[in-house]
Amino acid sequence: MAIKPTTQNFDPFARAIPGQSFTDVPGLRPYERPALESDPEKVYDVLEKELSEESTAKKIGDILDVGVSAETISDTLMMKCFTEGVCTPDVAEIVKPFIFMSVLEIGAEQDIDDIVMFNDKEDSSELTPEIKLQMMKKLNSERFNDKMESVERATKEQEEMNMMLEEGLNLDEDDEEMSSMPMEQSEESFMDMFERSEFDEQQEGMELEEEEEEEIQLEEEEEEEMV
Repeated sequence: MAIKPTTQNFDPFARAIPGQSFTDVPGLRPYERPALESDPEKVYDVLEKELSEESTAKKIGDILDVGVSAETISDTLMMKCFTEGVCTPDVAEIVKPFIFMSVLEIGAEQDIDDIVMFNDKEDSSELTPEIKLQMMKKLNSERFNDKMESVERATKEQEEMNMMLEEGLNLDEDDEEMSSMPMEQSEESFMDMFERSEFDEQQEGMELEEEEEEEIQLEEEEEEEMV
């Protein structure tokens, strides 16, 4: 299996040390500073304006079409607002239902069928093969094409194997039919043939005796004429 260059350069020890955040300078990250906006209505207006842009709406529509739920999209958007310091967590929770409805409106405007609204808590950790292929086609088309080619090759090989097996079974059936067919017996049995041969011999013997008698009679007649 080939290893990608990015994987080769990965350092497993290049990660944060437990308690490292307590040693950083306070306010270094955006969410550690005061939020840019504390009014939920203004936060919603800013997000609604960004969602209404054509490029953003197209991306959200593609994500919905893949099968990602509107709940996941709204959660991600509000988490991004918090981590970038736009609003506080409580304001994000207040605005989230309205963003959820905006995401559904975008999906409806793009005529997306079977929009997934909420996450299935039972099967949230598993993806169906159909969803995996859809996401792979959208996010990594090259890998998707390779996957489909391998599936086609495997399907073709399986069909050829099935044809060979069927041909072998047909030959076996033909052999069984030939072996099960009764051998054609002669109309005459062995005894009939033996009796027929004896009868033929008797006929030949009688014919020879008649010929001998005729010859004897002819000789006697010739002798009488000579006398």
